[in-house]
Amino acid sequence: MVNEFEKAATSIASSIQISSEDYLVMQVEGQGLDAGQRVVELTSPLAMAGISIFFISTYFSDYIIIPKRSKQQVTETFAERGFNVDEGPPDPEGGRRGSSPIIHVPGSRSDTPPPCSVSELQLRTFATLQQHLIRPQADSSLRLVQCAAHYREFTGTKSYSILRPNLISALLNDNPRFFSLTIAASDPAPSLLLEERLLPRFSLPSDPDREPSSPVEEDTNLLLGSKDEVLIAITLDLRELPLEASGIVSGVASALVAGTRRKDGAEGEVHEDLETSFLSTARAGNVIVREEDLERAMEYLKAVL
Repeated sequence: MVNEFEKAATSIASSIQISSEDYLVMQVEGQGLDAGQRVVELTSPLAMAGISIFFISTYFSDYIIIPKRSKQQVTETFAERGFNVDEGPPDPEGGRRGSSPIIHVPGSRSDTPPPCSVSELQLRTFATLQQHLIRPQADSSLRLVQCAAHYREFTGTKSYSILRPNLISALLNDNPRFFSLTIAASDPAPSLLLEERLLPRFSLPSDPDREPSSPVEEDTNLLLGSKDEVLIAITLDLRELPLEASGIVSGVASALVAGTRRKDGAEGEVHEDLETSFLSTARAGNVIVREEDLERAMEYLKAVL
């Protein structure tokens, strides 16, 4: 039995890859652009500079994770594009957790990347994905919601501590197929991207002493956010790509923004801009779209891939 366990552990360990890079987190401050265009503006300069990144969209903020060795190049690249990059405030509890650089996004921008450069970026991105037979996958039954921990100041308890038993219960008992938890010192509370079916796990037991007129939802729900806006993840399996691969997020984001606009215009139809957010991991890229936008996003991605 011991030998079998050791063999299984060795097999699992051999399949794990750990990057030798040190990384920095850059918080994006400012919501002047629509969600899809903001991702393009932030990631395309870095992609064109050949800088590999991870991109995480949360309830409160967007975060760009960059190699530490590229910090100066990233700062200079953003400065050339009209962004301001400041060092974050120190962690009030000491240490360096709160000192991540902050990228300030202007309220409006006129200096978008030249169309030829963006087109070339898209071509390189999709050529790479096609070369590795990477196709977009989406499961419409996997309904997601973007939330954040409901912080009750009067308790004096950190919000992630309040969520701990609910998180453990959901992870151990519900076998989630998709679950993302982001804790950042610069955000007031943790952000969660989780399956809609798990929401009941994050409600407090009903209080029999509560007055009938009390707002039950506000009192018992541990999560903030619109529970009615259902999101779907379009997943790109990037396990065949090296960790240092660059341009994936930017190429996909810019292609979706430009492609869906062209398609709508060609058909003479009027649609809202496609809103996207991203969750990058070491082995997958997840494009998060609204449920009602899934069909046209998938239609375009399948056309170019």
